Order: sequence, then C-alpha cells, then structure tokens
Amino acid sequence: MNTPEPLSRETLHGRFIALEPVSPEHEPGLLTAAAAPGIFTHIPMDPVEGFAGRLAWLKAENARGAMLSYVVRHIADGAIVGSTSYLAIAPAHAKVEIGFTWYR
Repeated sequence: MNTPEPLSRETLHGRFIALEPVSPEHEPGLLTAAAAPGIFTHIPMDPVEGFAGRLAWLKAENARGAMLSYVVRHIADGAIVGSTSYLAIAPAHAKVEIGFTWYR
C-alpha cells in the first residue's frame, strides 16, 4: 500500500470561496459569523458560551493534531462565512473525515 500524503495546511482556493487554515487572526471573523441566528441548530453548543466556548476546543484539537480546521472565506467580499474541518485523522489507514462544517 502506498503511504498517504500528509494533510496540507495550505489555503485552498475555489471559484467563490477560499479555505484558509484557522489561525488566531481569524478568531474575530469566526465569532462574528458564528453569531448569525440558527447556525448551530444541529450542532450541540453551550447556550451561554456559544461558539466562543467551542472555539477553545477547536484550537486545542488543532494543536494536538486531531483536527485541521479551515475558515471559509467568501472571495467576493473577503468575509469569513463559516468553518470546516478534517477530523478523525488516521494516516495509517489513509482515512480522514470532513465535518464540524457550518456557514452563516
């Protein structure tokens, strides 16, 4: 079996959006996008902490290599409109899940 390529922390460019690896400078934009009503209807979220509480978890999971998260940036206006992640990363099995995806 071939050895899988490691996941890249490069920005991915599409026609309408760019996926940028999450970094500290993205936090204000993520918090603004996450404040839109109804986004987290199907994602459990602490009603008091909201996404700010989940952001600490996301950063910790990325730091330990369990996730690779991206902000979703709308190219036309530069706004951060959401996030998506690679998770359950298992290089030995050439497996990764895509999830914790949301948009405003």
